[in-house]
Amino acid sequence: MKFVILFLFIFCSNIAVAGECSGSSHWVRAYHRRAYYRGDGTFVAATEMSAHCQHNPEGYEFWKDKIKNGSPPFWPNKSEKIVPWSQEEIERTLEALSEIPKELWGDYIKGIYRFDVSQDDTNPASSVKGFIALYNNAFNSSRDPSLARLITHELAHEKIPTLG
Repeated sequence: MKFVILFLFIFCSNIAVAGECSGSSHWVRAYHRRAYYRGDGTFVAATEMSAHCQHNPEGYEFWKDKIKNGSPPFWPNKSEKIVPWSQEEIERTLEALSEIPKELWGDYIKGIYRFDVSQDDTNPASSVKGFIALYNNAFNSSRDPSLARLITHELAHEKIPTLG
């Protein structure tokens, strides 16, 4: 019984705090952050992140609803396995999207999705008809180019289809 009461207290406390984020920040659940490099080359160390209000990065309002679970409609690679987004991946993706030039933002992007492994095996990302897929190896900390550059590459394919 004490465990249930403690759980409810902690759960309700997190809900109350989550509702208190200002309009310029969003609630982030606790998660383990793996080490990685930002697009500018800055090393970010691994750590245990506590639940907190995170300042909204540039473009947050534009991008937040485009990060989606499931599979895009008409995704051509039926053999690719869908994986749920982790809190870390969502935050890293939002950070990467904030580094991308606004000229590549547009309503032609309908969603960004998470998959396990590309049918092309080593491909970290792909895009089709306004939908972008990020694969596990897109979040590899030693990866070059950065997550922002990978997404920019896919956005360019969608903005200028003749590059595809």
